[in-house]
Amino acid sequence: MGDSQPQRIEERLLAEALLLGGLLAGALIQVLLFPAPLGFPPLFLLILVVWRTLLGVSMAPSAGEGEVSAALRWAFYGGLALDLATHTLLGSHVLGLLLAVVSTVALAGHKRNLNGPFFPLLTVLFGALAYEFVLGLIYHCTVAPLAWQPYFSTLILPSVLQTLIPTLPLFALFQGLAPQRGPK
Repeated sequence: MGDSQPQRIEERLLAEALLLGGLLAGALIQVLLFPAPLGFPPLFLLILVVWRTLLGVSMAPSAGEGEVSAALRWAFYGGLALDLATHTLLGSHVLGLLLAVVSTVALAGHKRNLNGPFFPLLTVLFGALAYEFVLGLIYHCTVAPLAWQPYFSTLILPSVLQTLIPTLPLFALFQGLAPQRGPK
């Protein structure tokens, strides 16, 4: 709140460790506890990272760059946590979530009014498409060649639709829990 003293290194390390632990717990909850009606759980961590990115982009221009770098850290830690929780190639979920953050920043850069129900759905849609495409590309390059049309119709499309369903309720919940920053 107006504190001009720089944060001590111990406080920053503790904050980063808590963030990493929280995102690891979120990844474990997503993978282990959420129902998977289509064979895979909805991408709740992706929704959280996209929300954090939109929160950072909607900040004042002076704080926006630091907020976007915070969203990139959330994507990195969340992707690392998902990689550890799902036993996939280390870095695959990291790349997917980082690309989702980049696509969210690109979409938000063209639109100044980031409120309303349509924009979160649009950003999660593009973020989920980028995320699933990256995971498929990594699988294609490291494990076995993929037939892209069946992959799109049997995995990407259902995963994206299943992720869009809880997007608006989760965005409303996150907005209610987020600390209010400055005048609107």
